[in-house]
Amino acid sequence: MPPPLQELQDVWIVQNDAEIQGYADRNEMKNFFKAIKAIYGPYIKRTAPLLSSDGTTLLTEKSQILKRWAEHFRSVLNCSSAISDATIDRVPQVDMKNDLDLPPSLPETIRAMQQISSGKALGSDVIPPEVYKHSRPRLMAELTTLLKEMWRQGQVPQDLKDATIVHLYMEMWRQGQIRARCGGTPRGGSGRASHIRLLPPAVFLTIS
Repeated sequence: MPPPLQELQDVWIVQNDAEIQGYADRNEMKNFFKAIKAIYGPYIKRTAPLLSSDGTTLLTEKSQILKRWAEHFRSVLNCSSAISDATIDRVPQVDMKNDLDLPPSLPETIRAMQQISSGKALGSDVIPPEVYKHSRPRLMAELTTLLKEMWRQGQVPQDLKDATIVHLYMEMWRQGQIRARCGGTPRGGSGRASHIRLLPPAVFLTIS
């Protein structure tokens, strides 16, 4: 009886691990994913369900899942402070950086664009990041205008906040032959882990 498909795929990964690891070390993500897809096939888009906050309901609708993630991060990132005012008053004060409260500028947009890595997975707009990275001044000006409008309104459109989940095969987790750089032990033993791409589609960016 021939070996199962999963076993053949794992053997291929081990035989080509040096090549694939080289792509990862050199940050050649396009070639990295191309090599993975050669054996595991193209990425299949799917939505992973989540449990409600009380753990009684399985959420499957996209809108419900997004609200649940928002609820989760609000509870994690917006915890109330237990530090007394007296303790805060004893902390040495520094000058305020008022420029951090200014709207995004054209030089900041250009600098942020140059920091985008090439070969990244596409967002929902299916526009490669290289288009923005090597764009002309007119596009940079339009992007700056868009960012300023979002700054003025105090909110980012939902489609720019949606995350894309990409499955990364981590070379035979279930057989223990590959070391995952991120640490931890994946569940299910399927030979792959999930990477959540939190960069919004198109442009967004880190403006400092």
